[in-house]
Formats: sequence, structure tokens, C-alpha cells
Amino acid sequence: MALCTYNYTVSVNTQKSPPVYTIYDSDDNPTDGPLSVKNKNTVITYTLNKDSNHLRFIEPEISGDPDHDLSYTLSADGQTLIIIDANTDEEDICLKLVTIPGRQTYISPDPQILNRPKS
Repeated sequence: MALCTYNYTVSVNTQKSPPVYTIYDSDDNPTDGPLSVKNKNTVITYTLNKDSNHLRFIEPEISGDPDHDLSYTLSADGQTLIIIDANTDEEDICLKLVTIPGRQTYISPDPQILNRPKS
């Protein structure tokens, strides 16, 4: 049996607060409805549009998946997120895409936690 695949592109308007995510189907039409998975090992690919390539995907927020049926892979440049849904159990899984500025990493100064044994 051939793999069932869904391909989406994503634009993120970071000029809005909070940022607005627009997801486009393979025909370039905006979509916001749920995706009904009917085949095991369905592959769902999200790729950032050129207008959002200053961002990169990081680990998505997943809830409602008690058996951990969803797995994900990120491309090396963070532009593509690939989700694999291992089964078709009846459940409503919430998947939130998470992006961050592509080349920026913020690290706080060391707050210095000093452990001292009680005297």
C-alpha cells in the first residue's frame, strides 16, 4: 500500500501579536480545518513559505496523543517539519506548529546557583 501524504506550506505573519499562522494546502488554498487521517503511517509535511523563511520550525506542541502515535522530524535548516501518524485510532490530537527566528538564539546570563551544604 502506498503511503498517504499531505503537503502543506505555512506563512507566519510576525507583524501581528500574537503571530498569525496561515496554512495552505497543496493547491495553495488557505485551510484551517482538521485533517482526518484514515491510513496508518500517514505523512504530513509542513514547509515554511518564502515569506516566512526567516523563521524555523522547532519541536511542535502535541497533546491528546496518549499513545505517542505522532512522531516528527525537522529538516536541518528548520524549514520543514514532517509528522508521521503511526495509526488510525479514534482520537483528537492537537498539533501546534512552533517557530522561532531562524538564526537567533537567546541565552540568559548564568544566574549562578550556589549549592552550599548546611553547617
